[in-house]
Amino acid sequence: MNLSRLLAYRRQIEDALRIELAAAARVLQESAEQAASHEAEAKAKQRRYAEAALAGLTVEETSYWYEDIDHASVKARRSADAHAVLHREWLDKQSMVVGAMQERKKLDILIARRREARQQEELHADQRLMDEQAARRRRGEARWEVPTGRHSHE
Repeated sequence: MNLSRLLAYRRQIEDALRIELAAAARVLQESAEQAASHEAEAKAKQRRYAEAALAGLTVEETSYWYEDIDHASVKARRSADAHAVLHREWLDKQSMVVGAMQERKKLDILIARRREARQQEELHADQRLMDEQAARRRRGEARWEVPTGRHSHE
């Protein structure tokens, strides 16, 4: 596989991973907002219970509040746990993007080095040609003769 095709493929992989990372970031942000909302809801219920308890509650009302607070706390904990999982997935995806970027950069460097080596080879070939032409001129050979690089055995 030629390097330019490999580089194009690496860029596609990197672009796809960046898109996935952006999607994961949106899901992570939504998850954070949901977890914060559930946590705020649980705390608000605890405050309202404390206010109601000061006013005096029956056993039945206390049982209702405990169930309600417990349900809100479980919901908040699950949201926080889900957010933690999504955060780890986002970190993994981010790591994949960084790895893809590094692979692409390695190919960029390799292609640039090969291009530079080709240019140096061309410069050296041009210099050899000019040196050969100058040597011919000194020997009195015609200027228009350009060596073909082939030797005839006549």
